[in-house]
Order: sequence, then C-alpha cells, then structure tokens
Amino acid sequence: KYYNLADAIVTTAPYAFEYMEEMYGIDSKKVYHIPHGIDIEEFDRNANLSEEVLDESLRNVLNDYFCVTYTGSLSKSEGLPTFIQAAKYLQDKSDIMLVIVGGGSEEEKLKSLIEAENLTNVVMIPVQPRYTIPLILRKSKILFCGLIDRKVFKYGISKNKFYDYMAARRPIVFASNVRDSLIDKAGAGITTKSGDPKQLANAIRFIYNNMDTVGKRYGANGRLYVEKNHTTRAIAEQFMKVIESC
Repeated sequence: KYYNLADAIVTTAPYAFEYMEEMYGIDSKKVYHIPHGIDIEEFDRNANLSEEVLDESLRNVLNDYFCVTYTGSLSKSEGLPTFIQAAKYLQDKSDIMLVIVGGGSEEEKLKSLIEAENLTNVVMIPVQPRYTIPLILRKSKILFCGLIDRKVFKYGISKNKFYDYMAARRPIVFASNVRDSLIDKAGAGITTKSGDPKQLANAIRFIYNNMDTVGKRYGANGRLYVEKNHTTRAIAEQFMKVIESC
C-alpha cells in the first residue's frame, strides 16, 4: 500500500527494485538506490588521534603484529567463524594476527571455537568506543568483512562498515556471496566465497605478500571510491535529486 502511494522510494539495496516489481508491481523508475554514507572529516580526525586513547592490550597487538582486523557486531550474519578458521591456514606466519574487536550474541561461541582449534593467532578484544574505530582501522594492515549466505542478498547490500574500511585506506578481504561485491567494484580488495576459510586465508596471504604494491593499491582505490561516492555531502546531493524529481 505505502509503496504504491509513494512518489519515490529510496533503498540502500541496489537491486531492491526487482523485489518491489516482483512482489508489488512497483514501477522501478520510482525506486532509487542511495547507499549509506560517511562523515569523512570526522573519520579522519579520529584516525589521527594519539594511540594513547586505545586500550593498552589492543594497542600492543596492533603495534606488534601484522593485524587482519574485524570491527563490529559479533552476530551470526557476519560470518566470523570462517574468519577464525582461516587462522589455521596462516599459522606459518608468526607475525600475522587475526583481530576481532566488538561484542554480540556470538561472542562465547567464537571464543569456544578459538579454544577448540587451539589458535594462538586470533585475539578477541571487547567493544571499544566508537570514536577509536578509525584509529584501530588505520593501525591495522588488512580489514575483514564477511556475510553468511542469505536469500535477501541477491538484491545487494550497503554496509556502513564498507565505508569506514575504505576511508582507512586499507585493503579489504570480503567473504561473501552477495551480488555485485562493492569491494570488487571499488577495486578495494578481494572477495572470497562465504564459508571458505582456506580461500579466505589465501587472499590474506596474497595481500600480505604484496602489501607494498597490491595492498597499497587496494587501499588507495577504496579511499578514492568512498570520497567520490559515499561522503555525507555526496549522499545528500543524491537525496536532493530524488526530492527535486518528485
């Protein structure tokens, strides 16, 4: 009912118009895709804070290891067991540490998995203040994002995490079968299959071995992409165009 009454429909999922056409007969011409955005000036201010604002144990890990980092909710949808299991295939690299920063419903399960696999190259850090996240990302070497398989992902996604990661100028490894990976589109990293820890580990190893070339290029591409398409100014301009078209 509300879809039909609307003059325009805004969605963060790039292919949501297909769902609306299939389910409700909505004219796709009035459906607009506008993704999430980021206040990049605020991000940069926080990314350049003194490292003294960080939890001491986290600061030591970030300084002492080549950190492949996840920040965010420890929920089932994030595919974190795959990330943890990838550590089994990286144990020959004593300087690589997989870092999980956050809290959530899967926390105890993830800790149990680390213990069961006897993994010493994974560390879990409790939830940190939001303003410290840009600094944590900047001090990491590679950033991880994952998603389990879900039918709804055929319509695409928009995750705030993507834009934080890209703004940090760090290469991204994205473990997901989601349609049209933004990480690939931006040239910001490597997308691997959801639920495939060995492939994920190989992607991490590839960037690790080519950090000064491929890694830097992925990081630069991500930053350029988010500056062009996902700042709050860019998102506001897209909204204004939609409003003016009605």
